[in-house]
This record gives sequence, structure tokens and C-alpha cells, in this order.
Amino acid sequence: MIRKRTLSLFCVLILSTGRTGFSSEAQKTIKFAVLGDVHVGLRGEDHGFKMTGSSERIFEIAVEQLNKMPDLSFVVFDGDLVVDGESFNLARFKEIADRLHCPYYVVLGNHDQPVIPSADAWGPGVRAFYPGETKAGVAAMFRGHGFSSDGRTWWSADFAGIHLVGLDSVQIKTWGGVLPWQELDWLKKDLTASRAKPTLVFLHHNLVESYPEYKLWPEFLVSNRAEVKAVLASFPQVKAVISAHYHFSDYHTESGVHYFTTSSVNTYPCRFSVFEMMPASLRLRVHDIVQPDERHDEADSIRWRAKEELLKAEDWVRSITQGQKEMGKPSDADSVKARLWEMFDANSESPALPLR
Repeated sequence: MIRKRTLSLFCVLILSTGRTGFSSEAQKTIKFAVLGDVHVGLRGEDHGFKMTGSSERIFEIAVEQLNKMPDLSFVVFDGDLVVDGESFNLARFKEIADRLHCPYYVVLGNHDQPVIPSADAWGPGVRAFYPGETKAGVAAMFRGHGFSSDGRTWWSADFAGIHLVGLDSVQIKTWGGVLPWQELDWLKKDLTASRAKPTLVFLHHNLVESYPEYKLWPEFLVSNRAEVKAVLASFPQVKAVISAHYHFSDYHTESGVHYFTTSSVNTYPCRFSVFEMMPASLRLRVHDIVQPDERHDEADSIRWRAKEELLKAEDWVRSITQGQKEMGKPSDADSVKARLWEMFDANSESPALPLR
């Protein structure tokens, strides 16, 4: 496995210096953006891991910023569109996403389904639960944005000679991920039929573990990931897999397939990713969300409040503290704080990587 991290916001992945597998239709640069974990919540607060109270506004600013980018071909929303599948949050998400000047595609995340609370969760003052859409209902709402009328919650589409695949890794009643056999069977058939087209795969949960030294929760990962990765590795046209869910950026390569994890829109440092796919290379740049004119105060204010709020994510703080102790590294409050910010600030960079 090749793996390298850097604080740089820019990386270039040279995928090939020889045969590319691109059709004549795709002999040009395709620029696309990926937004992960937007978590729109109209009735939430800014606290801890997610800036729910600011989620609507930071998403609006991100769309304004994307619309100012020249030559942007399409956008992918890589799951967790809203807080917990609420109809009113999904409607607001779609209203904002529809402002984009380019096509967009949607992938389901674990929060894009209704919460089924336990009996204890109904206690006074615990939280309010709102009716939520099923996964099928969300797919129907975003029909034409990847999803079709066939009733599936996963999809594929072609764009300028590139084959796009959107997978559904969501399990009911849990935030972990899996690809059931029906979906894997469909994936094999879809990839078999599109062997001539360079392929990008999108899903919410991750297929490669990040920061194993901190023993982050297994629910960040697809439980049958070994089987899924074996399928993807067996099709040479699969160039990259792009996921979200961790809320930070990371990059790995296994068996010639490049695995990206994208930042969250509403978790510090409030970012999205832009890829440039060329016949011989894939280029990534991670963007802080800022107003696309002279008005920077609002987005900056949300970002810096998000930085302080991240320290209130007690489960993350505990995990980093324990990991630092086990590795014999400083585990005092200041050291843990610095390490947590570093993880979420970090981006990934690779050397030149040959095409399989």
C-alpha cells in the first residue's frame, strides 16, 4: 500500500504515461467536484463534530463558490445530505443543490434514512425526532441525478467518455456500511459492460481504513470491503474510488486502485474537493469554503467556530487520547487538540502512479 500525507492543499496523481483506456470522447480534461457529509439541518445547533446550525448557510456558500469555477463538468454529493433523512431537510438540500450551474449526482449516506429511536430516546428533553424518508424515497426525490426509475438505490451513468458508478453502502438502523450480494452482482455486470470506459466509483462508506493507530470506529468502513475491493481490482478500467463518512481527507492506493476520502462541508475545516481527470492523470485540489467575492467574514467565522467545536466531540477526543498513550506519544489536552486539528487539516499527495 502506498500512503503519504501532507498539509498541502494540492496533489497531482499521474495515473499513466502510456495507454490510458480513454475513448476519443474523453480526450480532454474533466473537472468535477465532490462534496461529502453536507448534513443540512434546519433545526439544529453548532456543536461538536457537526456544525448543524450553520449547515444550510455553509452549503449555500459552497454552491456559490462552485458556480464561480470555470469548466466545472459535474458535482457529486457523496452521502449524508441531511441530519437524519428528514423530509424538510431533504427538500431544502435539493433547493440549494438545484442552484448549481452544472449537473449533479447523489449518493446515499447513513444519515439519509429515518432514525428509528429506542424507547429511552423518547425521554423529555432528549431530542426531537422528525419523520424521515426511506432510502427509496430519497432516490426517488433525486431521480435524474444518478438514480433512475428502476427502483434501485445505486446507479451508473456515463459522462464525456467516463463511466460513473454510485453505490449504496447504507445499512438500515445503523451507521455502518455493507454492499449486499444483489448490489455486488449488479456491480460486476455493470463493470463488465463498461470495460472500455475509465471508471470512477462513489460511495459513502470507506473501503480502506484511515489512521488505524487510533482504532477509529469500524462503522466508518464497509464490512465486506475485502470482497468489494477484490471486485474493483479485477476491472482495470476502475481508476479511483471516492468516499466520505470520516469527515476528513485521506488517500490510499491498493492493487492499483486509488481510494480517496473527502472532507465534510460542515465539519472543520469546511471543505470540498475538485478533481481534474485527464487522459493520463487525475488531479485533486481541496478547497476551503469561502465567499467567491470580497465577503469572507461569514464563511471564515463558521470555519473557526467549527475548529473549536471539534474539540467538543468527546468520542473523538477519547480515541485520539488513547491512541497517543498506546503509541507512547504525548496525550495531554494540548497535544491531543493539536493532533485532532492536524488530522482534519491534513490532505493527501501521491507520487506518480502508473495505470494498471
